[in-house]
Amino acid sequence: MLALVKPPAPPPAPVIVQTVAPTPPPKPVAPPSPPAIVLSSPPGAGENQTLELEEPTVVIRGVVMDSTGIPVVRINGSPANMRPQTSQAAEFWSDPLPLQVGSNRIQIVASNSAQVETKLDLTIQYKPKTAPVNPRALGKEEIISLLQGGVPVAHVAELVRDRGIKFTLTPADLDDIRAAGGSEELIQAIQQAATSGK
Repeated sequence: MLALVKPPAPPPAPVIVQTVAPTPPPKPVAPPSPPAIVLSSPPGAGENQTLELEEPTVVIRGVVMDSTGIPVVRINGSPANMRPQTSQAAEFWSDPLPLQVGSNRIQIVASNSAQVETKLDLTIQYKPKTAPVNPRALGKEEIISLLQGGVPVAHVAELVRDRGIKFTLTPADLDDIRAAGGSEELIQAIQQAATSGK
């Protein structure tokens, strides 16, 4: 009797070890860059600049740019007027801003769709122009001399309206001019000259 001989068992399949490359950590997403602000008016305006102006109001103008689109601009908390120039840039300007005598701080804030802000601070020193005194303006003593010298009161009033006065008017001055013969017409002319700075 033939013994059944089992064929030898096949060798085990080789184990293939696959090396798996570690997954790289996710790249950090760069935060969106803030909008860029370029000021064009008033001339010389820029970050942390101090400008001197003689006018009682100022209009802030400039261009704002951002890679995500046109940002929103606020000047001293109020929305600026905007005129798009491209899909990522716009011209902006403020309404005339009233200035106080002395130092005025102005803040321009641009914020983009990602809520990233750029702040730009500017200081404006407002020094009002002083009107030059008319060299022919009349002093109190000159008015009294004219009245006492017999010049008609209406003519003195006309001189005051034409030339202005060069003294700071007080109630005592008005009393002195009345005492020298000044009429109410002359007093009114003097008061108008004092309030108009003439």
